[in-house]
Amino acid sequence: MHLKPQYVIKTIRSRCNYIINSRPTFYSTKEKLKKDDWCGVVGLEIHAQINSTSKLFSGSATDYRSPVNQNVSLFDASFPGTLPVLNRSCVEAGVLTALALNCTLNPVSTFDRKHYFYADLPAGYQITQQRCPLARGGEVQFQIYTPGVHKEPYLRKVQIHQLQLEQDSGKSLHDPANNRS
Repeated sequence: MHLKPQYVIKTIRSRCNYIINSRPTFYSTKEKLKKDDWCGVVGLEIHAQINSTSKLFSGSATDYRSPVNQNVSLFDASFPGTLPVLNRSCVEAGVLTALALNCTLNPVSTFDRKHYFYADLPAGYQITQQRCPLARGGEVQFQIYTPGVHKEPYLRKVQIHQLQLEQDSGKSLHDPANNRS
């Protein structure tokens, strides 16, 4: 049996139109939310460098004033077969920070690989504690006062979701005058 191309095209169009036009419609059983039921939520991800003489996963120095590529170990350069060595003083500083912020320390915390590609990340991944961090919860309390706006200072409290350690790339230097990075 041989079908004419016009018939095939007409049949395909007909079936496509049927599928598109007969989509199921879903209705919510709950009352629609009113505009007043919405509130804005702002989250901040804050990075702080631990005051340590060596990096989190290698013995290389962390001196910001060092010449470019001076403080790079084989692990930092992602040489095959090199393994990270966790810096104990960085973990201790993280624990002290968590306690100062009233966080709950996790009895077990693990490191994960977060894969992404960036010029100063030769391994193609970052070692982080995204799933099982050092600590959770906690809060930061701070004073707010703007003369002319507030009559007197008042305290505000923000919640901390988690506190984690993570490997961060070195610095990328950009020189727009010479069009170099």
